[in-house]
Amino acid sequence: MNKFFAISIFITLSFFSLTGLAQDSIDVVVPNIFTPNKDGVNDVFRPSYTNVKKVNGSIYNRWGEIIYQWWGLNGYWDGVTMPAGVEVPEGTYYYIIKAYSFTDEEVVKTGTVSLKR
Repeated sequence: MNKFFAISIFITLSFFSLTGLAQDSIDVVVPNIFTPNKDGVNDVFRPSYTNVKKVNGSIYNRWGEIIYQWWGLNGYWDGVTMPAGVEVPEGTYYYIIKAYSFTDEEVVKTGTVSLKR
């Protein structure tokens, strides 16, 4: 006598979609104070970036003179002038930061940062 075995096979298919492949809009978060007193805490002015491929920043004194610049995502200001490396006094300084997305969208952030020693 032949016996037939019924075998049930359940196939589970997972469907997924690849959404969000396009870059979201860029974001630049800029601190408003830093304390370059070499204690290892908050010693540099360093913005943070989301969806940014390149950036440049400039720091100005109250007379509108550029005292520091950086290029690149790892750039920062440590409270000294460029190129002399002289510590600037406590006070308010102005910045202009230009950030560029992977699709070449430009965002310009301007504002002030307080330096406390």
